[in-house]
Amino acid sequence: KMTERWGEMVMIIIILVLFNNNVIGTRKEENDGKIVENIDIIKNNNTPYTTPTILSRLKWVKSDEFLDQIMKEAKPVILENTPAHNWPAMSKWNPQYLAEISKKEIGVKVHNQPKFSVGCCPLTPMNMFRFWSIAEKNPSVSGKYIYFSADVTLLEDQVVRDIKHRFIPSSKSGDDIIRNIWMGSAGATTPLHYDPFENFFVQIYGRKRFYLFPPTEFRNLHLFPKTHPKHRQVQVNINKINQTGTFPHLHKTTGIEVELGPGEVLYLPPSWFHQVESISPSISVNTWFNNPFVETMDEAWQINLPINGEVEKEEIGSIIRMYITKLIDNIYGSGKTHLFIEKMLSSKYTPLYGDMVTADILAHVEDINDPHLLVHMKEQEEIDATTFIHNADLNRHMYCKYDVVEARKIINKYRGLSKIMKNSLKVTEELFSSAPSPLRNMHLEEFVEDMIGQTVGDSN
Repeated sequence: KMTERWGEMVMIIIILVLFNNNVIGTRKEENDGKIVENIDIIKNNNTPYTTPTILSRLKWVKSDEFLDQIMKEAKPVILENTPAHNWPAMSKWNPQYLAEISKKEIGVKVHNQPKFSVGCCPLTPMNMFRFWSIAEKNPSVSGKYIYFSADVTLLEDQVVRDIKHRFIPSSKSGDDIIRNIWMGSAGATTPLHYDPFENFFVQIYGRKRFYLFPPTEFRNLHLFPKTHPKHRQVQVNINKINQTGTFPHLHKTTGIEVELGPGEVLYLPPSWFHQVESISPSISVNTWFNNPFVETMDEAWQINLPINGEVEKEEIGSIIRMYITKLIDNIYGSGKTHLFIEKMLSSKYTPLYGDMVTADILAHVEDINDPHLLVHMKEQEEIDATTFIHNADLNRHMYCKYDVVEARKIINKYRGLSKIMKNSLKVTEELFSSAPSPLRNMHLEEFVEDMIGQTVGDSN
């Protein structure tokens, strides 16, 4: 009997601990006079690197202050009783309705695998009726996964009228706002990636599962290099185990797993990594708009360095090298550049390219006609054409030809170059230093990659 009593007491203690730690049950907290519900979302763990989590739920308040506070805290949260509850789309949108009112031909992706990564496949034209005739079938039987995403304004006006409220502060103008529609079959998945925008994601039909990681995990998740077409995606597959041989930092990371159902709104801060899986045939919309910190850092790409025809080609690499060293040391402390570059290489480049000196930046791309791939290549070409210096006729040997002492002499050789570069360096440093460290670290690394790519060529 004593043994049984002890067993009962142990079970009671375990249950109390689980309740107090929010592993089971629900709880409510008072927060500045408002009720904030923290509701447990306990699901089967589908990846070895995420854990089912308790995600805060906030009652919607119609005010800029409410939105500003959410964005200031920069943590994912589910919003309840939002204006989306009153959208006509919430009661009307389903496959049959969209197939009936939307007659335009759309470009969709059809794949024999659930993950739709950048470069996976070209667009296939079809109407909405054909799309849903495929999407509603079980992919494990049909062998087809299907996925569509686009600016919602590309569809009929009626579709746009069905989703009125945009989840944006009144200060935001129309130019800052992108609204997308996302549709897919059960299992259709966008692989783990980040977007640099504020994101309010509204689930309308079906259910989706999100795997989320904060920006601080960018090195542990092994992003693709900046000049690679998949540069905002990660190299790791979070659904697989035993990858530490290729990805040595992966074991350090832990993400969270959340499900979203009809009527729920997920706020996702900029640069949070997310993999999104349709649990069932699904329809969602979201609103993107610019984050002020990211916008400020983006200005660094517009600061052209005063390197022109006067500077000899073999000297350019040394000047850029010195500029990068000064920038990183000024932000992180003297002597930190070498460690910064080593971490960048071990996280992004070594897993993908090993010790190759020159590599194909289209490695791991299945279809070069994928429109998402073409958009990235166009953006990178614009960066190469307008930012920093023009890399024509440069080669990989130029970057390391001179040491820092000799680089200083080179800069001083050209009248006015030293002063202009100091001013440029100061402005660039201020732009990155203004951002919170999780955002700054990731975007500064991409800035450095672009500068090096400008100097030695993206393939080097």
